[in-house]
Amino acid sequence: MKYKVTFYCPDRHIQYDGGRLPDTRGVGGGVNARIRLSQTLAQRGHNVTMICNSIKDEVHLGVHYTPLDTEREITTDILILTTSGGDLDLKPFLKLRTTSKLKILLLHGIPKPIGTDEIRPDFYYPPSNFIRHIMLTEWNNVPKGKIFVTHRGVMKKNFESTDPYLSALPRDKYRLAYIGHPSKGRKPAIEVLKLLQKIDSRYHLFIFGDEQLWGSKAQAFKSIQGVKNFGLINQNELANELMQCRFGIFLQTRLEPYSNAMLESLSAGCIPIASPVGGYNEQIIPNWNGYFIDGHPDEPSTWKKTENLIGRLQGDEELINTIEKNARQSTYDWDVVARSWEEHWEVALNPAFPIPDHRYHQCHNCNNNTIEYSDGLHC
Repeated sequence: MKYKVTFYCPDRHIQYDGGRLPDTRGVGGGVNARIRLSQTLAQRGHNVTMICNSIKDEVHLGVHYTPLDTEREITTDILILTTSGGDLDLKPFLKLRTTSKLKILLLHGIPKPIGTDEIRPDFYYPPSNFIRHIMLTEWNNVPKGKIFVTHRGVMKKNFESTDPYLSALPRDKYRLAYIGHPSKGRKPAIEVLKLLQKIDSRYHLFIFGDEQLWGSKAQAFKSIQGVKNFGLINQNELANELMQCRFGIFLQTRLEPYSNAMLESLSAGCIPIASPVGGYNEQIIPNWNGYFIDGHPDEPSTWKKTENLIGRLQGDEELINTIEKNARQSTYDWDVVARSWEEHWEVALNPAFPIPDHRYHQCHNCNNNTIEYSDGLHC
């Protein structure tokens, strides 16, 4: 069934350009998720509107973008509320007159958005089981049955280049990548590089992303031998560059909700080496599609362990090729996420909706029946 779907985001830290940001200059994970999901739902035939900090009223890739200050009333089937920046404040929504069949809060991180209790969503869509656990243990009065974990997708077509020149470019075995906001783990990535350069001067590091990811002005980057800083680039360029990198360095203390950068690295076959924090545990299967490094990311012993791991892997090209292949296969397209949403809406709006027996499975954690959606099993 096709629905009228309305996204509402009151954030003003980033100005939208009709949903073009991921394809023109790059953007942070929260903004990227709602743009890609709205575009994918529109492609699947839904009538989609995005009420956000848009420059103007326009339609792009099937999504109608409406500036925040022009709307006073919302009438829709599926209402999706979301915030990922600024004060994480949804209270502006309470000033609107709204009618909807289903009201969903699309979450992106650990903090509980301001106004959540007053809004009283029908369902919460966190990006990981890690965030689900936070909600159940640290938030107040969130029923388990109202939580639908929805892992993020990626633009798989960006990693399937039809350009013969790009397709022929070999992966550089000495090229590391750091992807993300500088505060997360740029310094540890640089320190790992310095250790590797003492062994082989051919090692170098490509840095993708800067302070603009979170809506701030990019800071000057001091030149470092063997480091190339790309700053913020669009997702297609990022994919092309990552497919030429061998290792992605994700050493950090920040509890990652669920990482868009990690999805990009995996999809490119750029093997992630990460701290086992937050949602990374749902994205990396150790020794299958990536690796975890224990220890504080600012400790030299952690950098040394990372250097040793890279050195050991470089000596086994067959293993490297297997991990790269597994990494590429461990992500899915945004269309899979959108189909799972549609399936959940059918169940939520139609309690008598028939679910075939083969879609029921027993959860090994809680022993309850789980339902299989397009993106996997859900309690």
